[in-house]
Amino acid sequence: LKFTRSLSKMSWKPTVRNVAAFFVGALVSIPANFLLLGPLGQLLGSPDPPTASPMEEPDVWKQFIQSLTPLHLLGPLIAHWNGAFSGALAASLIAVDRRVNI
Repeated sequence: LKFTRSLSKMSWKPTVRNVAAFFVGALVSIPANFLLLGPLGQLLGSPDPPTASPMEEPDVWKQFIQSLTPLHLLGPLIAHWNGAFSGALAASLIAVDRRVNI
């Protein structure tokens, strides 16, 4: 009985705010990722991917992936880190409890 009483007194505003924080964080992370992905690829000299899909030409894609160096993979890595950090930052600013639990 105590549990049901506490549910009726509970405010739903924090829950709605936390759910909104999740979606805003997800929406912020996508453009933050793509804003760096293209320029870093050009800056690091990443080759253009094949035009055929991997299902149509698996050998072409295999050669392409094998031709990439660790330097070429640095751009996507940094861009994805940026997207994850930006999304997490946006979500933490909106969320009710701003503690970071590690």
